[in-house]
Amino acid sequence: MQKELEPVLYLVDDEFSRTSLLNSIKADDLHIKEFADVNEFIASYDASLPGCLVIGANMLGVSAIEAQKLLLSHKLHLPIIFVATFVDIALAIDLMKMGVFDLLTRPFNRQRLLDTISLAIDKDRFKRSHLAKFHFIDGLIKSLSNREKEVAELIVQGFSNKKIAITLSISIKTVELHRSRVMAKMEASSLANLVTKFLQHEHYQDEFF
Repeated sequence: MQKELEPVLYLVDDEFSRTSLLNSIKADDLHIKEFADVNEFIASYDASLPGCLVIGANMLGVSAIEAQKLLLSHKLHLPIIFVATFVDIALAIDLMKMGVFDLLTRPFNRQRLLDTISLAIDKDRFKRSHLAKFHFIDGLIKSLSNREKEVAELIVQGFSNKKIAITLSISIKTVELHRSRVMAKMEASSLANLVTKFLQHEHYQDEFF
C-alpha cells in the first residue's frame, strides 16, 4: 500500500509575524516551509504534496485580494487561511467568494489556528482523492473510440440496445459489440457501475474545473 504523503504547511508572512505564528504552530510537529512573500512561495510550491497555505494578510506590498488573485492565476487551489490584525466584512466576503478557506484575526486562540489548519489539510487530502478518481475515470473514457463514447452516453441515459441502434442507425449486433467493448474499457463490473463512473466524472468535472 502506498505510503501517505506528509502534508506541508506553507507560511507566507513578514519575518516578525512568521516568528509569532511559528511559536503557535511548531509544537504540533507540522512540516513547515516559510516564505517572505507570495511570489517566493509560488516559485517553490510542490503541487504533489498535500497541505495548506497560511498568509499574513497585512504583508507590506500585497493585499489579501491581490495575493488570492495571484494564486488563482497560477492555478494554485490548495486551501488558504488568511491571518490578519483586522479584516472588514466586505473584504471577508470577497475573499470567501474567491475560495479562501478561512480568515483568522489576531490575536487568535492557538487551538483555533491548529484546528483550522487541520481541517484545511483534511480538505486538501479529500480533494486530491477525488481528483485522482476523476483522472482515473477520465483516462478510461478517453480510451473509448468516438462510436463507443456515443453508445456509452446513450447507455447512461437508459437507452435500450434497440433504441441505441435506431438512434445511431446501426444494427443491434453492432450495439452489443460496442457495449461489450465499453464495459471492458471502462472496467465496469455492471451497468450500475458504468453509470456511476460517468456520473462521478461529470460531478468531479463540475466541481474542480
